[in-house]
Amino acid sequence: METTDSMDAPSRTKKKKNAEALQKIGVALVELPEKELKSLDIPGELKTAVLEAKAMTKHGSRRRQLQYIGSLMRNLDPEPIQMAVEHLSLDRAKAAHQFQKMEAWRDHLISSDSKEHTPKDFISAFPHTDRQRLGQLIRNAANARDEKKRTKASRTLFRYIREVMEDTGEPAH
Repeated sequence: METTDSMDAPSRTKKKKNAEALQKIGVALVELPEKELKSLDIPGELKTAVLEAKAMTKHGSRRRQLQYIGSLMRNLDPEPIQMAVEHLSLDRAKAAHQFQKMEAWRDHLISSDSKEHTPKDFISAFPHTDRQRLGQLIRNAANARDEKKRTKASRTLFRYIREVMEDTGEPAH
């Protein structure tokens, strides 16, 4: 007959799944940029292990290091770490989406055949835009003759679009 202790203990399968889940969080930590990793509130030993895993290139040693990170996480509450990683990932996704919107505005404003977004659309979406400066930057980017000047003018226009969009704090339309 089994005792109550053995019935309350998690099965081997459950333990293995928990260990794999912790290891996945460890992989997410390793994939974070160093700046974001350092901003997280995690114990020093875990942070050191993650930084060491980032430097490893050999598959076997990296796999063992990830297992070690998973074992370190067994002694911690993984929930706050997982939430922080997800929050950073969401912030990165939002920033990438915003960057794509800025690029789309620039491309549409430069394109002479585009009727989708005009300078008037941009100005109505972002009323504090300096109309003269926007018009000049669009002309410079659209009329640049050689590739080097076109690239420089395009980047200048992009920087201005980013400046305007970030000043409003509004999402791009």
